[in-house]
Amino acid sequence: MNVSLPTFCLALMGLAAEAQTRQGQSFWTGSLGITLNETQGVTDRTAFGQYSTRFSLNRTAFFRDNWAVSGQVGLDYRNNWQQTPGSPDSRTQHLDPGLSAALRHYLGRDSWRVFLGAGLSATGQFSRQPADGRLPNGQTYRIDQRRTTLSVTPFTELGGVYFFAPRWGIEAISRVNSFPFQLAGLETGLLYRTGSRDSETGTHNATGAQLQRGNWVVSGTLATSRNALKNEANNLSPETQSAQQRFSLQPAVGRFVRNGTLVGLALGVSSTRETISVSQRNVGAQQVTTWEAGPFVRRYLGSGQLRPFAGASVSFQYLVYRFRGQPEEDFQFGYENRTVSVGGSAGLAYLIGTRFLAEATLADLSLQRNVFRPEISRGWAGQAAFDLRPRLTLAYVFL
Repeated sequence: MNVSLPTFCLALMGLAAEAQTRQGQSFWTGSLGITLNETQGVTDRTAFGQYSTRFSLNRTAFFRDNWAVSGQVGLDYRNNWQQTPGSPDSRTQHLDPGLSAALRHYLGRDSWRVFLGAGLSATGQFSRQPADGRLPNGQTYRIDQRRTTLSVTPFTELGGVYFFAPRWGIEAISRVNSFPFQLAGLETGLLYRTGSRDSETGTHNATGAQLQRGNWVVSGTLATSRNALKNEANNLSPETQSAQQRFSLQPAVGRFVRNGTLVGLALGVSSTRETISVSQRNVGAQQVTTWEAGPFVRRYLGSGQLRPFAGASVSFQYLVYRFRGQPEEDFQFGYENRTVSVGGSAGLAYLIGTRFLAEATLADLSLQRNVFRPEISRGWAGQAAFDLRPRLTLAYVFL
């Protein structure tokens, strides 16, 4: 919330372009998420927990044809706590509100639009860490640490719009705090249009050939990255360097056991390796490797090209963490984590031609159980989220 990652803006909606950016129209998007988790140590019975809530709402209103004002409000709250037998409890609270406003100008015709925008964002960071303690003479005391940070930052925006349904669309916005504009990332999401229904054409009829019984579906994601970080030496700390490599592959395959009902298996493997050096001396490397697998079921509803879906899944995950110092005999550390997750999801699917499915997951609900080996701790986590800036997947259908 404190850093605006650059994002492009695509919107998928299917009405006449003259009505999309006409005076009086509005676009809405936003997100809501809640996370709760708890972990308890096996040996010392120390318990850790976190509760977090995030919320954002954005509205773009056209005050004249092709000219709009966009405003966003957001709030991120986190509460971390720790309980250790025989010691005072500790708690840290973070509250990060944000507010932004921008002026946008849209260009283009038919179903396509591009826009340029500029504006201001204001963010705040408020943290509080109360702590109780006891002096050697038995007297108790309390320390209440508070910190406040406020900032106001100008930004520029660049985006593009393609409309494919009367009221719903998918968007991504590119926002940076520098000039001239430098594209550095991409984030997608959904939006909802309000205003006049003039010139709406509605969605095209679709036969739903992709969703017929007996069809096989293949989808997946592949990601890889490499980055390096260097902190220069100063009077308080020496020079440090780190290099990180990441790889992730998550394929899925399924079959329609009846019209509109998909049953399948999702797999995944990911690896992150990081090397660390201090004063140009290699001090060690850490690696996290994760394997996961689990069945899923998904039900597609309605008719037409844009269809809602709901699903459920079970996932089994095995994670291995290893740290090796240099030379290796100096220090080695590692653990394993086994996780079982049960969840549900809902979203929208767009039928492309007869062989492709584009899906946006809007809502997630999950419950996880974690067990570490060696058994230093065990815990559970729950999460609920509704997001109009969701993850998108593209699936191929074998008819």
